[in-house]
Amino acid sequence: METSQYSSVVGDVTLSKNVYIAPNATLRADEGTPFYIGENTNIQDGVVLHGLAHEYILVDSKKYSIYLANSVSIAHGALILIIYYLAQSGVPVALLMNVIFY
Repeated sequence: METSQYSSVVGDVTLSKNVYIAPNATLRADEGTPFYIGENTNIQDGVVLHGLAHEYILVDSKKYSIYLANSVSIAHGALILIIYYLAQSGVPVALLMNVIFY
């Protein structure tokens, strides 16, 4: 796991192996919580992940505000408010909601 000294990770956030969080990225699990960030995930400069209170998805019977599966890459400057993670026939499928790109 590599987190820049210029990034911010707040609240209950699980960071798996080989996660890169670039400078000026913000993971805010202060309102909606917890977050799960899967292995081999790349969160680029200026990304904001902000979980909303009372918005959850169930993954393996556990509630998450934001859940990123393994091998996810989020491009520079993305603002992500909610992520729903779905599994279909054993293949992970992510449906992104409330995603804003600048």
